[in-house]
Amino acid sequence: FPVTIQRLSGDEGVSNGISFKDQIGTTVGGIGVEGISTNDLQIMSSVGIKFYTGSNLINTNQRMRITSGGNVLIGTTSELSGGGRLQVSGDGRFTGDVIAFSSSDKRLKDNINKIKIQTLNSKIQKLRKELQKIQ
Repeated sequence: FPVTIQRLSGDEGVSNGISFKDQIGTTVGGIGVEGISTNDLQIMSSVGIKFYTGSNLINTNQRMRITSGGNVLIGTTSELSGGGRLQVSGDGRFTGDVIAFSSSDKRLKDNINKIKIQTLNSKIQKLRKELQKIQ
């Protein structure tokens, strides 16, 4: 039989949906509808959300996780070293553009100073002299 949960007029969020409680009755998550006009589905958890697949409740595999900090993990059950908002363990396939920033991107740095060409040239000349002494 289908189950329907209807939000009361003016109310929003998991309080008018399905709440999940721990052993002592504290709400730790829920599913509800957010917003009066948007009606977006809201899934809430105090510690993160895990997605599993499997043939039964015993034989399951975690496929994806959204951590409480908002990181998305795919193909791994724990955060990878180095972190990152999206962490994928395994191959990926993309049909559109993939835009990535390396750690040397100036948008990710503070206090960037320009190197004066004269200073750079004098340092290169000093290094050349040192190399000539060694040879």
